[in-house]
Amino acid sequence: MIDLHNHLLPNLDDGSQSFEESLQLALKLVEEGVTQAVVTPHHMNGKYVNPAGKINQVTAQFQDYLDQAEVPLQVFPGQEVRIHAHLIESIREGEIQFLDREKHYLLLEFPTAHIPDYTEDVIYDLKHLGVTPIIAHPERNHAIQKDPRLLFDLINQGCLSQVTAASLAGVFGSDVKKQALEMLDHHLAHLVASDMHDLGFRQAYLEEAFTFLEKELGPDRVRQIQEYARQVINGVKIKAPSAQVLPQKKRRRWFGLF
Repeated sequence: MIDLHNHLLPNLDDGSQSFEESLQLALKLVEEGVTQAVVTPHHMNGKYVNPAGKINQVTAQFQDYLDQAEVPLQVFPGQEVRIHAHLIESIREGEIQFLDREKHYLLLEFPTAHIPDYTEDVIYDLKHLGVTPIIAHPERNHAIQKDPRLLFDLINQGCLSQVTAASLAGVFGSDVKKQALEMLDHHLAHLVASDMHDLGFRQAYLEEAFTFLEKELGPDRVRQIQEYARQVINGVKIKAPSAQVLPQKKRRRWFGLF
């Protein structure tokens, strides 16, 4: 199994805070069946700045650490980059780390509460460069939660998306779990990753998530999701079925007595 989104690298963001902790997180991923992981520290999210050069350096150090500890996990440099208006300039300046060597896939994070007005322009420019944005955890974005048609529009513009295993495990509540499943079922989401930060609340949940998906969507769909991850890491173009729009959530109406 391949994990495309996690915060294993030490001392770079709100994930692991030491090589020793990173080792424990890696062991947990291996326990859940992961053999390859793209490590994706936050970048330009208003708190953390982790350009590609720094990520590559720490990834190499961490791989050496894993090899010395005889942990059977291969790690590759990646990045969870917060969308910003000057993202294309950042790519040209070499600050952005893609999920694959061919630079076809980019893990793109939105602010929690909304989708910026310039998003469509940035995605257009990314596609023009031959880059497919993979939207991280859309099921946890408040704007998309309220109106899933926003995600439908993004997928139709050429994006893919990735839900968090913890969402499918119910960690963020039943509503998020239901919406994450619906996104995968309607091909609004294509990938499942751990977004692992620690061994507590933000652990991997991959085994639990895929067991749930196999029950709900069947083993063939699970194999497809896992194959998509392999295609991403190898820079192969994913040919996903057409997305199906989810209905907008109905607003609750309150009736008073007069």
